[in-house]
Amino acid sequence: MLFQDIKLSKFLLNALEEAGITEMTPVQEAVIPKVLSGQDVLGISPTGTGKTLAYLLPLLRQLSHQQGSAPRLLVVVPTKELVMQLMEVIRMAACYTSLRAVPIFGGGSKLSQVTELEEGADIVISTPGRIQEMVSIRALNLKSVKHLVLDEADTLLDESFRTQMRYLMDSLPEKRQNIMFSATFSKETQQLAHQFLVNPSKVVIGELQKPAPNISQKAFDVPNIKTKLNLLADLLNDSEVYQKVMVFTETKKVADRVQQFLHHRLFAGKANVIHSNKTENFRLRQISEFKEGLATVLVATGVAGKGVDVEGVSHVINFEVPHEYEDYVHRIGRTGRNDAKGEAVTFVEPAETEDFQNLQALLGECIDLLPLPEDTWVVEMPASPPDADRRGNSVKHKNQKKEERGAAFHEKKEKNTKINKRIVPKAHLSAKAKKTQGLKSNGRPRKRRK
Repeated sequence: MLFQDIKLSKFLLNALEEAGITEMTPVQEAVIPKVLSGQDVLGISPTGTGKTLAYLLPLLRQLSHQQGSAPRLLVVVPTKELVMQLMEVIRMAACYTSLRAVPIFGGGSKLSQVTELEEGADIVISTPGRIQEMVSIRALNLKSVKHLVLDEADTLLDESFRTQMRYLMDSLPEKRQNIMFSATFSKETQQLAHQFLVNPSKVVIGELQKPAPNISQKAFDVPNIKTKLNLLADLLNDSEVYQKVMVFTETKKVADRVQQFLHHRLFAGKANVIHSNKTENFRLRQISEFKEGLATVLVATGVAGKGVDVEGVSHVINFEVPHEYEDYVHRIGRTGRNDAKGEAVTFVEPAETEDFQNLQALLGECIDLLPLPEDTWVVEMPASPPDADRRGNSVKHKNQKKEERGAAFHEKKEKNTKINKRIVPKAHLSAKAKKTQGLKSNGRPRKRRK
């Protein structure tokens, strides 16, 4: 179906035509009429299927033009990167309208964000923490909000954001249209979502909580982290196959280690890294270089990578097996977007075997676990000592140290004991010490009065 066949304004249609977007995706065909009718919508759709325009276009149609100073549309997302990504889409779609959109997020200049809000906004895109902060200092008034969108709702309704989301809901007017979108929805998250939605219309595109069918999946059996680094470098050396790659890690420390390793292994300037310890400007610059092809590899933690929407990612590599099934689906969804073919590769250590087996059970399919390529250098690492024998393991270790004194240990010599310590000459004593010991200033004893 074409966008011209539905009730969109000529301003929106002109913007879409200029961007080369004419046909609707399945999720857009299903969602746009429901949003235009004013229903609450719960959308579950794989990443890369066009869900952003599915809710933005009908909402921009309803807002129509600039009005008042307080926002009427509030879009909440979990990361700063997703805020900026949504701003790009809004600038494209609303370029021929007078609507004002303001992004607010932690890490940005609070003063400039407050100034923009004071000048007036029809649309606000924000992370939950910055909304709470702006409302608490009365820089943001939410009483005029008529439409609320929670994008990546499964993350927003997670325990880590729950307090901020409760504060947000208490600050909003009761009568409003609610729209929630995500690639995955656990049963617990769906139960929480129904607390915020009123008789929602549920739209499910594709299989629930399943990766897109155009993404092939495989895994390598790797003995340790150092061998993982060697395998990663070997794979990326084949630049004709691994053209544009995102590498996901579980921690910021491992992300930095992977990027530094690649930087020194013939990938200088071609491997970028993002995580929450990096500044906002640094992260945006790293993503921009990756989008433009200046960097061919982007290393990211799971949370930071959620907001990255880049076309043409050929491969996603999970350097570690994700602990959560939803995280796996989100990550590999960075490739294979818009029906393009993609590949997901996972490195599995022996300690991660159980997580990998659980992942396959939830997927309902078997992922090929391949042996290492013959050319990959396998690093032999010494086995870790048992926990009881590790340094610093409290009382037992200290007692063993006292009992197992080696030949280098010896008792103090007699001359170094307190009893036979060197006597300081009285002439070198301080004036106070001399007075205490009954001495004159020249060190001679005072005469005692009879």
